[in-house]
Amino acid sequence: MTNRGTRYHNSGRFHKDTSPVDTAVASSSVLHRMSAIFLVMLATISFAGCGGSSGTSDSTNLPASVTISASSYDFGDIVRGNSITQIVAIVRNIGLNTLHLNPTISGDPSYTIVSDQSCGATLTAGASCGMVITYNPMTASAPQVQQAVVHMGFTNITASALQNIDLTGISVALSPGVVTATGNPQVALYTMTMPFPGSMRVKFGTSTSYNFTTSSVSTDTGGQQVSVFVAGMQATTTYHMTAEIEFDNGITVTDTDHTFTTQAIPSRITLNSSVSTPSGLTPQSGVEMLNALPFLAVTDLSGNVIWTYLGFPAGILDYIQGVKMLPNGDFLMDISPASSTVINTPASTSSIEEIREIDLAGDTIRDISISQLNAELAVTSCTECNVTLQYFSHDVTPLPNGHWLVLANTIEYLSSTTTPALTNEPAQNVLGDVVVDLDQNLQPVWVWNTFNHLD
Repeated sequence: MTNRGTRYHNSGRFHKDTSPVDTAVASSSVLHRMSAIFLVMLATISFAGCGGSSGTSDSTNLPASVTISASSYDFGDIVRGNSITQIVAIVRNIGLNTLHLNPTISGDPSYTIVSDQSCGATLTAGASCGMVITYNPMTASAPQVQQAVVHMGFTNITASALQNIDLTGISVALSPGVVTATGNPQVALYTMTMPFPGSMRVKFGTSTSYNFTTSSVSTDTGGQQVSVFVAGMQATTTYHMTAEIEFDNGITVTDTDHTFTTQAIPSRITLNSSVSTPSGLTPQSGVEMLNALPFLAVTDLSGNVIWTYLGFPAGILDYIQGVKMLPNGDFLMDISPASSTVINTPASTSSIEEIREIDLAGDTIRDISISQLNAELAVTSCTECNVTLQYFSHDVTPLPNGHWLVLANTIEYLSSTTTPALTNEPAQNVLGDVVVDLDQNLQPVWVWNTFNHLD
């Protein structure tokens, strides 16, 4: 039998009636067409990659295509003597040939190319590299801008392609900090002018090992003074301290070393204490606050007094009560006489009688006296605000919304005919508690009076 080829008809069906000769002719036609397509592809590749040249072997003359991610980079603000290293731009070879380049820099000498991390002399097709620049100003320029230009030095691209990257930055000289005494003999005030937004904290100790660190204080505005209280030092002792600054742009700076000698604890403060640790136990970290009523004292875990506060002059018989630490590091307290004084003796004209917020230096930040609060209650229309307070009493509590919840007391004369009635005792003055909610402006916004809730 004779083998027959297969012919494809327009009907889309295969018929077994094609001769071997027909098959050979068809195969030859297909090969011819494939060869033609292949030659066209070669011509296209040659034209795209070589610009129509005749296949030179010198690849440095072959044009390449390139993109640069940025034409400029601003390093922002920096303190003289510090450095910032950044990738200022990404170079991509998007052509089919190797890119040849020779990166250099001109302008302010504060800028240098980090050669071992940056683009080199060649960049293969499809590859990318970064231009890494260090900005390390040794002189202050503010308010003037320090400028430089990175020249990429491309040798085989079109003349219209981006070739340069402009660099800018501003450097300032950081003035040393100033350490001053405060009204508290064991507290120093460390002040620095922050040229840029950032935060500052102080490390301190009896040597330059600086074993203690304060909380941070920040500013959102450049050119502002920032002050940090340095507290927690023993009396009559010399301390070393230095500020650590972290700017919002990531730069960190350490100030020079300063010394500060604390003074003696006031003679009116007498505290006899001893500390012992049970065998096998370890105390938790922190400090201890002791309220001796006429004064406050803070000790470390060894019993050393590291902070004190005298709330009023000698001869005043008021007590410091209900002391709380606020989120900002200040202390909130009630200064008032004992409750028994309200009933048994007339009010003293020398009594302090106030709710007070103080800072670590002992300076009063905000306060409100009993007479001031009574004046506010007299013109406030809140429910139960029609009350006259006698004294603050025992406690004050800061609320999450910034209000102060104050405990005070008032006196009412009660008998069998009053409301509320006093039926099991002779008619007399009765002391009752009052709770007052003070807003952030120390204005009363809510009052609860015991006498309004007795049957």
